Amino acid sequence: MLESSIIILTITIFFASLVRTATGFGFALVATPILSFFLDPVTAVAITMIFQTIGALPIAFIKVTKTEWTYAFKLLLFSILGLFPGISLLIFLPPLIIHSFVAFCILSALLFIATGVTFKSPISLYKWLIIGFTAGFMHGIAGVSGPPILAMLHADETLTNHKKRQILAIFFLFVGAIALIPIVMYMPEMLFDIQTFSILFMALSTGMYVGQKIFLSLSPPQFRLCTIVLMSLSCILAIGHLMQFYVNLL
Repeated sequence: MLESSIIILTITIFFASLVRTATGFGFALVATPILSFFLDPVTAVAITMIFQTIGALPIAFIKVTKTEWTYAFKLLLFSILGLFPGISLLIFLPPLIIHSFVAFCILSALLFIATGVTFKSPISLYKWLIIGFTAGFMHGIAGVSGPPILAMLHADETLTNHKKRQILAIFFLFVGAIALIPIVMYMPEMLFDIQTFSILFMALSTGMYVGQKIFLSLSPPQFRLCTIVLMSLSCILAIGHLMQFYVNLL
């Protein structure tokens, strides 16, 4: 890979790690659209899943309680139903369709969070199924499972910022590990280069350190606002990327 591409990749991994550590999500929302500008979709998603999974490890196990584990494993259980169909379609669907799924998913979740939708009663089995399946499907097809889960977490007023971030980290860790089984078959050759992998790992670690400092300074309203702003920017980026593919087809 060209040196300029490695630089862009390193900067992207750093900011994706910073954003995800500070807000609990956003690694794939930042990384996948940017990487897709100069990498094919399979390679972009593979890189995103690999580093997103590694980055979830420390967050998932810091002061974790039974509440977070139970919540995350319910999501994980239902997400498996959509994960492998998503991975299968990733390999066969054209990029235009994949980016259409991403743009629609981000926009829908953004509208739910921005309008302040909340659960009026305990979460039903039907809601767990719909949200979990959607998250798994989007994780498999584009490495972007955060939006539907975020919409669910922000709709649950019983959860604190720490619990929301930890639930996301646990989910990303386990669903990422499952998804890596087939994805590793398409692992980019660059990751077998020790020097390149070391650079990207340092970018990941530095982003996590800075992101943790930011997270500790956020109040609940600020945390929600950061979520809305980040999802808005990601939505614009996803739609812009979608339009680029559409124009290229004309």
